[in-house]
Amino acid sequence: MTKLTNLLILLPLICGARAAPLAAPQTPYEIVPKAETGPAGIDGDDPAIWIHKKDTAKSVVITTSKEKADGGLHVFDLDGKPLQFVSAGRPDNVDVIYDLEFDSEKIDIAIAACRTDDTICMWKINEKGRLEEIRGGTQPTPDGFKVYGSCEYKSPKSGKQYVFINSKTSEYLQYEIFAKGRSLTSKLVRRWKAGNGGQVEGCVADKDNGWLFVGEEDKGLWKYDAEPNGSTKGTLVDSVDTANGGHLVPDVEGVSLFYGKEKDEGYIFVSVQGISAYNVYERKAPHKYLFSFTVKAGNNIDEVTETDGLAVVSTGLGTKFPQGLLVVHDDHKTNPDGSQAAETTFKYVDFSDIANNDRVKLRVNPTWDPRK
Repeated sequence: MTKLTNLLILLPLICGARAAPLAAPQTPYEIVPKAETGPAGIDGDDPAIWIHKKDTAKSVVITTSKEKADGGLHVFDLDGKPLQFVSAGRPDNVDVIYDLEFDSEKIDIAIAACRTDDTICMWKINEKGRLEEIRGGTQPTPDGFKVYGSCEYKSPKSGKQYVFINSKTSEYLQYEIFAKGRSLTSKLVRRWKAGNGGQVEGCVADKDNGWLFVGEEDKGLWKYDAEPNGSTKGTLVDSVDTANGGHLVPDVEGVSLFYGKEKDEGYIFVSVQGISAYNVYERKAPHKYLFSFTVKAGNNIDEVTETDGLAVVSTGLGTKFPQGLLVVHDDHKTNPDGSQAAETTFKYVDFSDIANNDRVKLRVNPTWDPRK
């Protein structure tokens, strides 16, 4: 069957139908990307968006390449132009920590889970958005632990900085990240099993509400207390059980958060790899499902297929993305002649195109500052 046929068959499930099919299946909202990156590795995955402190138009996108042959981090500008490549040990997910106290100054950090040596790997992000080596930039995990995904969290209660590292066997480690002397260091503060025991990877933490959202690939989207002394009992937000009202399809991959003006405003974005689509949920509990969309071909850019990681920010990024930006992984670029490029690319979507959809209008928050 064609991709479109498969999609139409699944659409009633995506929309939450339980019994009789819809008279006329509604397709996910389609959006055309505004830009794409250059080649980003044989097997790219998760991106992050670093917001420039003084001029948001100079912000950059950091992406991961997780194959052994070309593992590392790529840095692109807002046009998708390559700026830097840093070799690393098969980093899977990347995230940005802002204003970490280090050696009598506040610095920004790129942090990832490096699978080659099962470590937490970190780099300083300089004022131009380039990655630099930093003392203590490689931190170990327990013997026998196989790292997979990661995300960061700054506690609204204590102000402490944490990173979550997970394994394919659904185990989560929570580390405090801080400077000791003139070096970064880490301290393991919590360890538990997340999800239903299946493979987990993508996650995002809500730094206002103290929540951690976890994607379990063959089960759904979970929510946990992100505080180190919090409960390890999770709540299933949405599932792949479409027969009983779920709106997801395996594999559930990347998870990202759009920050609104208030703690209960904003949206959760989830990458649904099985149909190359994205689900949008309300940030406020109980996290109501809103709609799905896909990224189709346009502006001389190919469609997104077999999507994996994603990142969204609400901050206006100059004139290119004045109401925010969504960056999504595209498994392979399809050339005009129909052939497939050897390397991954990432597509840039103007958030205004998502907000002004034909299903549910979304609120924007272009003045959001991740450092406040």
